[in-house]
Amino acid sequence: MTAVLRISQSSPHTGNPPSEADLQTFKAALSGLIGFDLLKYKSSKIDRRICALVAKYGCKTLGEYSDLLYADSVLLEAFAEAMTVTVTEFFRGTECFREISEHHIQYLLDKNRVIKVWSAGCANGAEIYSLVMMLNEMGIADRFSFYATVR
Repeated sequence: MTAVLRISQSSPHTGNPPSEADLQTFKAALSGLIGFDLLKYKSSKIDRRICALVAKYGCKTLGEYSDLLYADSVLLEAFAEAMTVTVTEFFRGTECFREISEHHIQYLLDKNRVIKVWSAGCANGAEIYSLVMMLNEMGIADRFSFYATVR
């Protein structure tokens, strides 16, 4: 695996942080295995989590850690869980809600009698509940069906 990833010998375990290129390569390779794209997450948070896990398992390099993940499905599942960002709050990403209400809702209503909304990956439902509150305030929530799932 190390040869495939072409990861250098920098080591979080010894205090030398891995290079940005090594972290990008690692995240790209693992994204396919865990089912979501680590490159789309905020790098600083994900990179800190990766380095902490490398140290936790006593690995000297990202390549060594990736070998462990490829060899152990339980460890790979634990890695995926550790990478999941569980930040949630009502109306998180205010500009997104504004964009939806000002530019997309009317178009959807003009084209559809009922609109189905699915919020995937919600921790406690705050995002979907925020959308319901916004649409309720607009007086159009009854035109929507809402679904929320953890994954």
